[in-house]
Amino acid sequence: MLAETVVPVSRKNLLTARFEWSQRDKLFEYDHDLAHRIFGETGKRAHNVAAYTVGYTRELGSAGPVQTAVGFNVPAYSIASTLKPYYGSSPYGAIVFLRFRLNRSE
Repeated sequence: MLAETVVPVSRKNLLTARFEWSQRDKLFEYDHDLAHRIFGETGKRAHNVAAYTVGYTRELGSAGPVQTAVGFNVPAYSIASTLKPYYGSSPYGAIVFLRFRLNRSE
């Protein structure tokens, strides 16, 4: 399940938000022993994971057919209690990006 929004604060400043929820079953695909142990403890192969992301984007302008922007996103995750020993009790991240996008042809 996914929901996201972009809120233009001004012509060049955008606030973003995103919510994702899924049941993940490939979290330990490279550690088969751990995947088997967690399945033995919980009886589950898929685990609930939710991500909440907020961000900001600043449009920088155009250079010929290319539009540029810079921004950041901060995601935080809500995970099943069975995953907390492996991912921590409140996993989060930070992403800084530079975006290049082709202008729409008119």
